[in-house]
Amino acid sequence: MTKENITLPDRTLLYGPVQPGKHQLVLSSALLIAKYFIYKCSLTEELLLFELFKLQFYDHGMTERYLAIKNRFSSTFNEKWQPFIVSNFIPSLQ
Repeated sequence: MTKENITLPDRTLLYGPVQPGKHQLVLSSALLIAKYFIYKCSLTEELLLFELFKLQFYDHGMTERYLAIKNRFSSTFNEKWQPFIVSNFIPSLQ
Protein backbone atom coordinates (compact mmCIF):
# COMPACT_ATOMS: atom_id res chain seq x y z
CA MET A 1 0.00 0.00 0.00
CA THR A 2 2.87 2.37 0.70
CA LYS A 3 5.18 1.01 -2.02
CA GLU A 4 7.93 0.79 0.59
CA ASN A 5 9.72 -2.48 1.32
CA ILE A 6 10.59 -3.14 4.94
CA THR A 7 12.77 -6.06 6.01
CA LEU A 8 11.46 -7.62 9.21
CA PRO A 9 13.77 -10.00 11.08
CA ASP A 10 12.15 -12.71 13.23
CA ARG A 11 12.93 -10.73 16.38
CA THR A 12 10.97 -7.72 15.07
CA LEU A 13 8.03 -9.93 14.13
CA LEU A 14 7.91 -11.40 17.62
CA TYR A 15 8.58 -8.34 19.76
CA GLY A 16 7.96 -5.38 17.49
CA PRO A 17 10.49 -2.72 16.54
CA VAL A 18 12.99 -2.17 19.35
CA GLN A 19 15.25 0.40 17.68
CA PRO A 20 13.88 3.89 17.03
CA GLY A 21 13.42 4.18 13.31
CA LYS A 22 11.31 5.26 10.43
CA HIS A 23 7.59 4.54 10.88
CA GLN A 24 8.18 2.63 14.14
CA LEU A 25 4.75 3.39 15.67
CA VAL A 26 2.68 2.45 12.64
CA LEU A 27 4.80 -0.64 12.03
CA SER A 28 4.31 -1.74 15.63
CA SER A 29 0.55 -1.20 15.30
CA ALA A 30 0.43 -3.15 12.04
CA LEU A 31 2.32 -6.08 13.57
CA LEU A 32 0.01 -6.22 16.58
CA ILE A 33 -3.08 -6.08 14.39
CA ALA A 34 -1.65 -8.81 12.13
CA LYS A 35 -0.90 -11.08 15.09
CA TYR A 36 -4.40 -10.59 16.47
CA PHE A 37 -5.90 -11.17 13.02
CA ILE A 38 -3.98 -14.45 12.60
CA TYR A 39 -4.98 -15.56 16.11
CA LYS A 40 -8.66 -14.71 15.54
CA CYS A 41 -8.72 -16.53 12.18
CA SER A 42 -7.11 -19.62 13.71
CA LEU A 43 -9.73 -19.72 16.49
CA THR A 44 -12.65 -19.41 14.08
CA GLU A 45 -10.93 -21.53 11.41
CA GLU A 46 -11.38 -18.80 8.81
CA LEU A 47 -9.07 -18.19 5.87
CA LEU A 48 -6.29 -15.63 6.25
CA LEU A 49 -7.28 -13.14 3.59
CA PHE A 50 -5.14 -10.05 3.11
CA GLU A 51 -8.19 -8.01 2.08
CA LEU A 52 -9.81 -8.69 5.47
CA PHE A 53 -6.59 -7.71 7.23
CA LYS A 54 -6.51 -4.46 5.24
CA LEU A 55 -10.06 -3.70 6.39
CA GLN A 56 -9.15 -4.36 10.01
CA PHE A 57 -6.03 -2.19 9.68
CA TYR A 58 -8.09 0.58 8.04
CA ASP A 59 -10.65 0.42 10.86
CA HIS A 60 -7.84 0.77 13.39
CA GLY A 61 -6.46 3.79 11.54
CA MET A 62 -9.88 5.41 11.35
CA THR A 63 -10.44 4.83 15.08
CA GLU A 64 -7.13 6.53 15.82
CA ARG A 65 -8.15 9.33 13.44
CA TYR A 66 -11.42 9.84 15.33
CA LEU A 67 -9.57 9.93 18.67
CA ALA A 68 -7.03 12.40 17.26
CA ILE A 69 -9.85 14.69 16.13
CA LYS A 70 -11.58 14.43 19.48
CA ASN A 71 -8.36 15.04 21.48
CA ARG A 72 -6.86 17.60 19.05
CA PHE A 73 -3.73 15.59 18.23
CA SER A 74 -3.79 16.02 14.47
CA SER A 75 -0.04 16.56 14.06
CA THR A 76 0.79 13.38 16.01
CA PHE A 77 -1.73 11.40 13.95
CA ASN A 78 -0.46 12.78 10.63
CA GLU A 79 3.15 12.04 11.58
CA LYS A 80 2.42 8.44 12.62
CA TRP A 81 0.20 7.57 9.66
CA GLN A 82 2.13 9.61 7.04
CA PRO A 83 2.96 6.69 4.68
CA PHE A 84 -0.71 5.65 4.56
CA ILE A 85 -1.92 9.23 4.19
CA VAL A 86 0.41 9.74 1.21
CA SER A 87 -1.00 6.60 -0.44
CA ASN A 88 -4.58 7.80 0.31
CA PHE A 89 -5.32 4.71 2.40
CA ILE A 90 -6.10 6.83 5.49
CA PRO A 91 -7.42 10.42 5.19
CA SER A 92 -5.25 13.11 6.79
CA LEU A 93 -6.29 15.60 9.43
CA GLN A 94 -6.07 19.24 8.49
